[in-house]
Amino acid sequence: MYRGLFVIILSAMVISLPYATFAQEEDVEYGYGTVVKVNESKKEIVVSEYDYDSDTEINITYSVDPNAKFEDVDSIGEIKVGDGIGIDYMEDETGKKIAKVISIYKAEPEFETTEDIPETPDLDMPDIDY
Repeated sequence: MYRGLFVIILSAMVISLPYATFAQEEDVEYGYGTVVKVNESKKEIVVSEYDYDSDTEINITYSVDPNAKFEDVDSIGEIKVGDGIGIDYMEDETGKKIAKVISIYKAEPEFETTEDIPETPDLDMPDIDY
């Protein structure tokens, strides 16, 4: 009797496991913008993001999860003011944004030439009648 009940409960738990994982993934949100401040000791990043509701730029503070994954950098110490950033985050019960995945988009340096570009010579082309 107990063995059958145990098998039923265990089966229900195994069947519901993918749904529990999916429900957790639904809570992940995404933010992106430009880094305006990095506080490595507090493990916080302040990002300037465009707020579509107010049509203005606003600063959002993210706390970096100790197990956060980094893309294009190895740690919070490599993130610099002015970097483009994308953050997958979850809000805790107090509304604090906890960064789970951080992607950095370094600005490409503008192309600059150090060579003098010669002027185009005037070419005397003959008039051709067609």
